[in-house]
Amino acid sequence: PKQCDVVGFFFWDQKASEVDESSPELAPLVQWLHSGSKPVYIGFGSMVFNGLKTARMIVEAARQTGVRVLMQTTTSGGNLELSDPGELPPNVFCIGRCPHDWLLPKVAAVIHHGGAGTVGAGLRLGLPTMCCPFFGDQFFYSHAVAATGSGPPPVPFEKLTAANLADRLSAITQ
Repeated sequence: PKQCDVVGFFFWDQKASEVDESSPELAPLVQWLHSGSKPVYIGFGSMVFNGLKTARMIVEAARQTGVRVLMQTTTSGGNLELSDPGELPPNVFCIGRCPHDWLLPKVAAVIHHGGAGTVGAGLRLGLPTMCCPFFGDQFFYSHAVAATGSGPPPVPFEKLTAANLADRLSAITQ
């Protein structure tokens, strides 16, 4: 509405400086990050969706493009986990919770639900951003990202397919 102004983002200090990259829990991720080009981060926060179907779609798009993808699981019923971890090709790595202020500086671009926090975190770092909104203000932020040239036009999550995700992965990494 006219009486409302979007004035910026509030950033949550997640204590990135306290992340121990040599810890046994992070060693596989750190090794994978250093084994090639910067990946594209894909995560949908705490949104609820069919996680297995979505994970397979992301893996298929990564296979089609050869783009390295860092797929972050969620805390909801839409957990991006495959029933067989052997389904992950070498260019896809799956992680759980991880502080964005530590993780996002290590990626080339972000694809996510378009929530204000993730939009702000990605744009703060100048990362190309693609949004796949589910509901509410995510559509506003998704269109704002595209209107400023910070990323491609959004694809609502319900319309996301392996084919259009592969197209966007290719575009966002060029």
